[in-house]
Parts: sequence; C-alpha cells; structure tokens
Amino acid sequence: MEFEWDESKATANLKKHGVSFKEAETVFDNALAVIFDDEAHSEGERREIIIGHSQKIACC
Repeated sequence: MEFEWDESKATANLKKHGVSFKEAETVFDNALAVIFDDEAHSEGERREIIIGHSQKIACC
C-alpha cells in the first residue's frame, strides 16, 4: 500500500492528535487491525478508518 500526505497537514495532525502520519501508517501492517470505509469524509477519494496497533502506540 502506498501513502502520501501534505507535510503541513502532517505537522498539524501530530500537534492535534500526538500521532504522526508515518506512525499511523504502521497500523496497516497489523494483521488484527479492522478497517471501515469512511463514507462521511470520502468526497473525491477513498478514505478509511482503521483501528489497530501501530509499532509504538497501542491503538490509533
């Protein structure tokens, strides 16, 4: 899977949530993660909600 993001959005997300996009990306490697379509925020692109363990954080 390939990820891309805007650096200013990544910085804002880290400040707001305490989780970097790079760290959140590691959740997709978790075999026990659960993925849902995020229909409420999917205008013009596919977005998903994922719940699972990252490499450093118990749950993202």
